[in-house]
Amino acid sequence: MKRAFLVLCTFVLVLGIGCLNYTSADQAAEHRTWAEANGLPAPSQNLFFAGLACTVAGAGVAGFALGRPKKKK
Repeated sequence: MKRAFLVLCTFVLVLGIGCLNYTSADQAAEHRTWAEANGLPAPSQNLFFAGLACTVAGAGVAGFALGRPKKKK
């Protein structure tokens, strides 16, 4: 159960980092033209905030899961 939870948290973390990279200001023009050519949404402030939330949530929950003491049997 803990391993599946960590995999899910890692996926959310990577998704958030990908969204932040996609909306980075220095590459926004390149990403905007690539998105238009491939039918994807253009980089926006809402996508940036979603990436920020995913990064914080994924890192926080993964850190909590890794830092929890192990249950004694």
